[in-house]
Amino acid sequence: MKKEKKKRSKFLRIAARILLGFFVFVILLLLFIRSPWGQGIIVDKVISYVSGKTNTRVEIKRLFVTFSGNIALDGLFLEDTKGDTLVYSRNLEVDVPLWPLIRGRDIAVDRVDWSGLKANIIRKDSLEGFNFQFLIDAFAGEDTTAVETPDTTGTTPGIHLGKISFEDMDLVYKDDVSGMDARLKLGELFLRMKETDLDGMKFHISEARISKTDACYLQSLPFSETDEPEDTETTMPRLIVDNFEIESLTADYRSLPDGISTQVDIGSFTLKLPGADLVENSVNANLIRLENSDFLIETTSNDKGVKDTLNQEVEKVGNDEPFEWPDWTVHIGEVALENNNIRYFANGSRPEPGSFNADAISLENLHFSAKDIFLADRAAGLDLDGLQFREASGVDLREFVFRAKADHKNLTVSGLKLLLNNNRILGDLTLDYNTINELIQHPENAEISLRLSDFALATSYIFYVQPDLKENEYLLALGKHRLKGNIDTKGTLNALKVPVFNIRWGENTAIDVNGNLSNVMEPDSLRYDLSGIDFATVREDILAFVNEEELGLSFPDTLALSGNAKGSLQDVEAVLDLRTTDGGISLAGNFKNGEEMIFDADMVAEDLHLEKLLRNEQLGPLDFSLKTSGKTRDINTLDAVLEANVSRFEMKDYTIEDLPLSGKITNGEGTITSGYKDKNVDVALEAFVQLDSVSPRLVADIDLKGADLKALGLMQQPVKSALKLHADFKGNAESFTLTSNITDGVAVYDKDPYTMGGLTLKALADTDTTSVEIRNKILNLDLYSNTGPTGITDALQRHFRSVLGNEQDTVSIAGDSLQNKVPEKPAELKLKARMNNAP
Repeated sequence: MKKEKKKRSKFLRIAARILLGFFVFVILLLLFIRSPWGQGIIVDKVISYVSGKTNTRVEIKRLFVTFSGNIALDGLFLEDTKGDTLVYSRNLEVDVPLWPLIRGRDIAVDRVDWSGLKANIIRKDSLEGFNFQFLIDAFAGEDTTAVETPDTTGTTPGIHLGKISFEDMDLVYKDDVSGMDARLKLGELFLRMKETDLDGMKFHISEARISKTDACYLQSLPFSETDEPEDTETTMPRLIVDNFEIESLTADYRSLPDGISTQVDIGSFTLKLPGADLVENSVNANLIRLENSDFLIETTSNDKGVKDTLNQEVEKVGNDEPFEWPDWTVHIGEVALENNNIRYFANGSRPEPGSFNADAISLENLHFSAKDIFLADRAAGLDLDGLQFREASGVDLREFVFRAKADHKNLTVSGLKLLLNNNRILGDLTLDYNTINELIQHPENAEISLRLSDFALATSYIFYVQPDLKENEYLLALGKHRLKGNIDTKGTLNALKVPVFNIRWGENTAIDVNGNLSNVMEPDSLRYDLSGIDFATVREDILAFVNEEELGLSFPDTLALSGNAKGSLQDVEAVLDLRTTDGGISLAGNFKNGEEMIFDADMVAEDLHLEKLLRNEQLGPLDFSLKTSGKTRDINTLDAVLEANVSRFEMKDYTIEDLPLSGKITNGEGTITSGYKDKNVDVALEAFVQLDSVSPRLVADIDLKGADLKALGLMQQPVKSALKLHADFKGNAESFTLTSNITDGVAVYDKDPYTMGGLTLKALADTDTTSVEIRNKILNLDLYSNTGPTGITDALQRHFRSVLGNEQDTVSIAGDSLQNKVPEKPAELKLKARMNNAP
């Protein structure tokens, strides 16, 4: 027993001495490592080893490791084989506790402070490789025997990150083989992590900040295609960002093969992201803010490639794929964009004032503010508190606000306010539908409620989009005033009620309409029932669109139209009443334009002041009524009935009362009759008409039984006359034949009768012939020309101009060559006339 106790005691003393020696050794080793002397030896050994392996210059100012895991490396310099700087690091401190590593627990990186890093990664060609290839070659093992693949099925240690701070870094990556040239000048990158789970891809960032940073990327060659399996699965992350900020960051990206150039200058950016679970397709952000930033995007494209791409896209769009709500849950508390500029230029285009170009967009002073943006459970919505910008072409969005919400059954837009240049729109919109797919495929079935409580539209705004329309004189005239009003509609596009439709143009022109519309989406099937139509305007507003001098008319000072109408674009039934300061017209009728054009109308005119409307003082007020109906396929097949009565027509100092006119046409042929008798005139008319689109015919017989020419205002002397006229005209203004006979002509003056004898007129006209023959006991006349009436007129004008200018007809007058050029065939005019004495 005593021997066993002695052996045990001896073993304990030996073990204690060994442990004491090991502890002393560790203490001495740590003191050696932390001492300047030990630091120098370690640094010298490392430098000597690396330099000897690579045959390049290596420098380390300071290197130490503490037992707690604090590693510091100052003044690291490593050059490449050409003597250029490969890596320089001014200061690097890493806090990695060693005790958890020794115990096989998770790796914790509590702190990383790195400043003054400069790195140049360069590859000139694929033979020499990158400029760090010598490091790989120097330290690569020469043993090429097979190495057993380690078992990775076990649990790998986790990594926990704490605070990471990078400052003052300059990184260059230039690869001539792939065509990539990138540079990063990092002012500051600060990152504080709360959770880092690589296995579960969960990351919680407490604070992140990037500031005073410049990044450049140039891609000069096409990207190489990678042979990645199509079924590769990537684990999506779960991310939480308490606060992420960017201050003073610029980025320049250019891809020459793709024709894309992008420049970004971010003044300030803030992101607060409580949760982004890309596995569950969920995003929750409290704040996204961007201020004082500029974005420039320039693209150039190959026309053929663009066309092919567009064709492919059109084919894709042509596929009627059903709408599906995105399988995402998104909520964004606030998005705020303030004082930002966005520019987009395609194929060298630049914006021009007054002309909007989709290939040259420049948005200045862009402000955007929205809250409560959400997408969840087949619903989406947002509150747009404000959107403002000014586009270089002149488009000025001064304010745009609304609240919108949409789900699988309903869409509402409330509080809409749009101020665009001189345009203003205020209103609300509601859409009810069975499904969104039905809304897309059949929008006419959706229940719509649109209320525009106030709007003011400046038609001149369209010139920004279509500058060519500036040549349209009617649009220019319309742009003198804004279209103002309000609209209220309810129903479906198949059956739309319009209780309110009020539009004003200026102070004196307005239109108010109410009624119902059907089949709004199909113009050919559109129908309307407008129970109330009211339109009012003044002469000054009418003159903005028409020229009285060109028309030879004078419009009333005021004009008001009221009535109702229903039908379609091809079938109209209307009752209208027009009242002006120069008379009124009432119209009731219908018009149908199908295979046959069918019409039926009653019109009454009251107190029409023709002397003012037609600018003829010889005329006076006119009252008449007209009733007509008929049908036709074309002018040659017209069937029509006409009954008219002029109840009053004042001419100078003479008034005609109760002048009837009636007509009946069947299959393009018919008769027109009229007769009038009072104390001063007795006349009857019978006419035959033959309608034709090229050469119509009119045969008229007028029986003037008696007329007091002085009372009618035709002569100063008291002369009375009577005659019978027969005329037969066929043709048109350029080519016609005319035969006219006057018989039983007599004039009575001072109770003495004077017979005029018979008069015969024959005329023929064509483009190359004019012939006139007049036979009377007083005058016989023959006229012939080798050109038409228009040619005769032109020839006479040329002749008179040459006489006045003392030049021959065949000489062109300088500055007027078009009017005076010598005709291909000179005009010949032969006139033969004979006057006879007659009692």
